[in-house]
Amino acid sequence: MKFSSAMSAGLLVAGTAFASPTPSPASTQKTAAQQILEIAPGSASCASTDECRTNVQVAPLLIDAFNKTGLYHLGQFAAVLALTAFESGDYKYKRNLQHNDPGQKAHWGQGTSNLQTLTYNVKFANSFPELKDKVTAIGSTDTMAGANKLLDLLVDDQYNFQSGPWFMKTQCPDAMKALETPSDAAWTTYMTCVLGSGDVPQARTDYWTAAKKSFNL
Repeated sequence: MKFSSAMSAGLLVAGTAFASPTPSPASTQKTAAQQILEIAPGSASCASTDECRTNVQVAPLLIDAFNKTGLYHLGQFAAVLALTAFESGDYKYKRNLQHNDPGQKAHWGQGTSNLQTLTYNVKFANSFPELKDKVTAIGSTDTMAGANKLLDLLVDDQYNFQSGPWFMKTQCPDAMKALETPSDAAWTTYMTCVLGSGDVPQARTDYWTAAKKSFNL
């Protein structure tokens, strides 16, 4: 199921489809946009261009993110899509709705497509050489203003959709390895890393089930 490049072997048709375990006839090959819609049906439309993105907009951004991060297995694709679709409300939100609430410090600076918390967003931002000086210029992220300024750096499309693949690769390497052979056990390993517990809410598993079906896993 592994391939050397997400653009190789004809498995991505003009950069519009996720890789298949074996090449499929062009007439039956799903596009990435179709698969995202199957997993996140709410992404069919987008009323707020500041926050949401449609499945058609998300598709090339996620393909690019997987390529840049070096995730090449269908189980990894499916798991990241299941997580980000759930966390973002079918790609409707890039910021936690309480990020501007003075009484909700835990949510200051929380966002991106996988809605990661400030602690991880600081690490994520510093993983981009072009953002390091901007992160330094913000200064303290212990204030609501500072935390949300840092988040503002990351909600641009070029970074926003890299957060899910980045988190899997850098924070959940055991799950990344397990998902090379997709299974419900591998999904639980991933969720244990994400949530800190193997008790996975059914709403999250429903997205995983939809992703497995879409990728024929």
